[in-house]
Amino acid sequence: MELCRWEQSTEPKRNERYAEYLQLVDDLASEIGAALDRAAIIPFHRRGPRT
Repeated sequence: MELCRWEQSTEPKRNERYAEYLQLVDDLASEIGAALDRAAIIPFHRRGPRT
């Protein structure tokens, strides 16, 4: 995962890139959570056994 790579990096821009990726991951998690909260749950009707 890219976040892990930057976390272990010794490159000069490590802290900047790590912070950017961490923010992206946090934002994505928030978007997924919001989408799940808005999602409509459609119940499936249970069918009887096939004959």
